[in-house]
Amino acid sequence: MSITEMLSTHRPTLPQEVSARLDDLLAHAAGTVAFYMRLREQKGRDLAWTDFPVITKKWFIDNLDDMLSNRYSDYAVSHSPKSAGSPKTLIHEFTSGSSGYPLRCYKTLQERTRLALSLHKKRAAIYREFSTDKMFGFIHNTEFESNSYIDSLGNLSEENIGKVLTYLRDVVRPAVLHGNTMVLVYYSDYINKHDFDLGSWRVEFIESVSESISDEQKRHVEECFRTTVYDCYGCLECYNIAYDCCFHNLHLNENVLVEIIDPNTGEEITESETEGEVVLTSLVNRAQPFIRYKTGDLAYLSDSASCPCGNPARVIHLSGRRKVDYIKLLYATENSKLTICGYDIFATVMYRLATGRCDYVSWYNVIQKELDLFEVLYIKKNNFSDLFFTLFVRYAEEELGGPARFEFVEKDEQEVLLINRKNRVFRSLLQND
Repeated sequence: MSITEMLSTHRPTLPQEVSARLDDLLAHAAGTVAFYMRLREQKGRDLAWTDFPVITKKWFIDNLDDMLSNRYSDYAVSHSPKSAGSPKTLIHEFTSGSSGYPLRCYKTLQERTRLALSLHKKRAAIYREFSTDKMFGFIHNTEFESNSYIDSLGNLSEENIGKVLTYLRDVVRPAVLHGNTMVLVYYSDYINKHDFDLGSWRVEFIESVSESISDEQKRHVEECFRTTVYDCYGCLECYNIAYDCCFHNLHLNENVLVEIIDPNTGEEITESETEGEVVLTSLVNRAQPFIRYKTGDLAYLSDSASCPCGNPARVIHLSGRRKVDYIKLLYATENSKLTICGYDIFATVMYRLATGRCDYVSWYNVIQKELDLFEVLYIKKNNFSDLFFTLFVRYAEEELGGPARFEFVEKDEQEVLLINRKNRVFRSLLQND
């Protein structure tokens, strides 16, 4: 299978407004994005929908410069909207790669605002008084004060969970909680085991992100926190893809176009309720268009006619697994007070490399073989430098809080296809110790 897979498929039937937005996006990409400009030149004509290939995440990463629009080449780059000095600013965000493929993302201030506003409307439909300052996030939290992993949100030891819960109940008292399944279950387990009293603190709802959550896990979290859990399916590339309605159906966002394809043949699946791989097109992103972008998620679509909420958008049903599956596993240390997610540690290492313009690898996996011994598997990018080894060790030791040993093992793409079917981005061989 080639790195970009051409589909012999028809253009989907879309409402007039959505069709016009898609036409505008495709014309923009064909006229300003190097990869699509070359494709148009090769075709000798304007590009039709069927000319746009499905793009894998690995290919996108390796060809990132060719996937950026030249319309924004004179824009300044900032890591935060708060530090943007001009409207002509690209916000640089980084997905640390739950599948092992880290990706730099660029959005204009206007794009980021539009995507954020769309998500805000979904939240406000549940809790009318919602605002981001009323929400506490267990992931991507930049406000929570901590001095080390010992007192950070990433430490899932019972002692630390008790301290954080007490802090939330007595000090912050957020109306909304935002977190991934593993964290929510750990906190719920603590509440249940220790009969932790939430007192008068009321959580309006919990937003579950990043990982699938089973019905059993959802009921457990809801009972422990005395609230309702809503699924938010999304990605950093374009934020929200689908959001739970009040009847807990994941309706597609108005800013995305989703196709389902057969993971083996690449052919579009048109039959309702037949599972395949999610292919995403964002109707908002222009600085870095994501057109027919393979997410790695497996799902099927159904019509919304049977949903009592009245939302006409189609409903996506995630399978609860990924084509490239992963589970956040815990990093074992000699410190009894520290139970930290190993994925968080090495995702931070990769973030520091990427934001320092040293993103020299297109894929990585880390395996903890002994308490202080880690095997780092990687695929080189074309710009690879031996500086990767030096910086990886330096950053990892800083994040781990002490010296460690690292074994670097280069892999090729065929090996990685096999590895990713059975491994996680981080896994520890000490889990059963």
